[in-house]
Amino acid sequence: MGLPPIRIPKPGGGDHTYPATLLAASHCALSALGVAHRTLKTKRAPALQAGREYFRLAQNGNGSFPYDPSQKHGGQVTAKMAGGIETARTAGAVFALFCAGAARDDPVAVAGLKAIDAQVELLSEGHGSATMALQFGALLSRGRGDRAWAAFREIFLPRILAHQEPSGAFTCVCQAKGMAVTCDTRELPGLPAVAAADWIKGGKVYVTAIHALILLLDRTPARALPEMPDRAGPVTPPG
Repeated sequence: MGLPPIRIPKPGGGDHTYPATLLAASHCALSALGVAHRTLKTKRAPALQAGREYFRLAQNGNGSFPYDPSQKHGGQVTAKMAGGIETARTAGAVFALFCAGAARDDPVAVAGLKAIDAQVELLSEGHGSATMALQFGALLSRGRGDRAWAAFREIFLPRILAHQEPSGAFTCVCQAKGMAVTCDTRELPGLPAVAAADWIKGGKVYVTAIHALILLLDRTPARALPEMPDRAGPVTPPG
């Protein structure tokens, strides 16, 4: 990332040097590469297997995924701490695993799905970009099937629609109640007024594009995606 060595807190205590190998970048790259191979019907590249192994080694003990492999933990972090953003991040990791050829019963993916299904409402509570986490949550839910999509839809489609402004633009739907959740349309601390306004304006364009994609997923099956296991049993809305 070209950053100087800086110290950041570790979940559970202590600190370490800011990592240069963020899992979020691998979510994007591995899922895109996997879908390209599937769509073009080309021979599976060794990079897909290597990517799946990377995520396997990075997975937390509770099935979720950390910010970076160096922050891997045994599962002791709760949703009130980094667990909220880790649940949101896990959707991207599991989506990438299936796109890269993981089987329906792949133990890494199955453990990730269990972490997600226990707290679907946290899929919007990502770090770095809450809306990117929500996008991966939507793609994964749509690819899994009717029950998973119903659980996602029940929570997030009404919230997305409620966040549309008269101009047609959307604002970020994260609730930002947990630690380190990053709202994409909230002013960054310390920015001058003009820069802050530009930041929010740009954020709305970004969020609107992703929310439009999520709304379209409700109308159109994701035909380019591989087979993924659906949720087990009936959907019970939270609350």
